Amino acid sequence: MLTNALEKLFVDSKGTTLEQRRQYGRMTSTVGIVVNVCLSALKIFFGILTGSIAILSDGFNNLSDITSSVVSLLSFHISAKPADEDHPYGHARFEYISSAFVGTLIIWVGLSIGKEAIHKIIEPAELEFGLNALIILFISIGVKFWLYFFYRNIGNKVNSELILATAEDSRADVLATSGIVIALIVYKLTNVNLDAPMALVVSVIILKSGWDVLMTAFNHIMGVPASPELIEQVREFILSHQGIKGAHDIIVHDYGPGKKFVTAHLEVDEKQDLADTHDLAEQIAHELEDRGIQITTYIEPVSASTKEVRDLRENIVKLIVVNYGKNFQIHHFRTIYGYDKDTILFVVSVPLSEQRSNTDLKQELTGMLETAFPDYHFLITIERNFKD
Repeated sequence: MLTNALEKLFVDSKGTTLEQRRQYGRMTSTVGIVVNVCLSALKIFFGILTGSIAILSDGFNNLSDITSSVVSLLSFHISAKPADEDHPYGHARFEYISSAFVGTLIIWVGLSIGKEAIHKIIEPAELEFGLNALIILFISIGVKFWLYFFYRNIGNKVNSELILATAEDSRADVLATSGIVIALIVYKLTNVNLDAPMALVVSVIILKSGWDVLMTAFNHIMGVPASPELIEQVREFILSHQGIKGAHDIIVHDYGPGKKFVTAHLEVDEKQDLADTHDLAEQIAHELEDRGIQITTYIEPVSASTKEVRDLRENIVKLIVVNYGKNFQIHHFRTIYGYDKDTILFVVSVPLSEQRSNTDLKQELTGMLETAFPDYHFLITIERNFKD
């Protein structure tokens, strides 16, 4: 209910996808700033009042969350800027850079808390238990738990790694504050002071959260493969057009959320009119552009699907699968008819993990197929399958 009210306040339902994404970013950042300012002030106040390093450190952790929300706010503004002369692919990757900054900030906070916790373990101090402090911490757990689901739902909705990273940070805060509550209750019941050890646990949780955020950001900046679901969605969309016989070598270049550039090889009948094929490729490109994907296509002519060609290809595929496994995939299958023997041309995609060289594989496959099908010559191309 609260999320719906915030959406009505911040998000224009009639705006473009890019505008709405920026508005959602502004909404989550603003909520984060307001909530963390309140929590930070309360925790620092009661941390000083009770002498609890754990409560105090948790308050400073919330203070760092304010900085994260400010960075997030700036990130959505910059990443939404259109392409320019210096950045022809837009600024959307700035969101990944901001995520790396947030991850670094979280790690710094974790290290600082760990340092203080170790100091308190070496030189322990008396801890004063207060019901008011306990109530503040329970409120903090409830608020941060709500923030976790709030960030996670919005992050998934707009496909934002930055907002999802903030959600993970909120989840770590819930675990950390819960540890502090346990330490206070144990102290009240047993007079055993676990404040510093719990602060050390808090630091480890925060460090783990920061490391995960940082690595996710670095992976996106360096380049990660597209999800199999996205590859399959693009393939199915292309194959839904009449005249396309196959689609392979689909590569997705990620220039940030909403900035996907795709290359794909399209198989068409070798007898299909060239102008018609070009028009079909243009149609696919325009339709995908409306979905936020810019595609460059390569046209590959394939032999007409006669029964003889279909049977031959099926038998070749079966033989390769039996000897090399399902990860060896055939595409760009063509037949060139000759006077004495017909020539079969195709490409075999092999896994990156395959240890044999392309030359050795080509010789092995050619020898095996010419033995099994002596009436044909084979011209085989080997490629490493890092795409799909």
